[in-house]
Amino acid sequence: MENGKMENEKIVNEIFIKRINIDFEQNEELKSEKILGNKIGCPVRELVLILSDLEQCFGSDIWKDSIINNRFDTYANILGILEKTENYQ
Repeated sequence: MENGKMENEKIVNEIFIKRINIDFEQNEELKSEKILGNKIGCPVRELVLILSDLEQCFGSDIWKDSIINNRFDTYANILGILEKTENYQ
């Protein structure tokens, strides 16, 4: 895994720790769970703040299509979205 990719994953994980107090590196089984689902139970307002934090770190253009297509729903999908962008190196 490249250093830039690892660093970006660390940034995303830190955003989630800050907003909903879940460390996905320590809870890998939650990476594919729905963020708003019962197991994670993230409040909608916190997901909006997570999106805002991600936009500040990685730009705002990359998230629109994923939100429209319901792909902004799991930690794993969010990392997948970043992998497909030029900002994720």
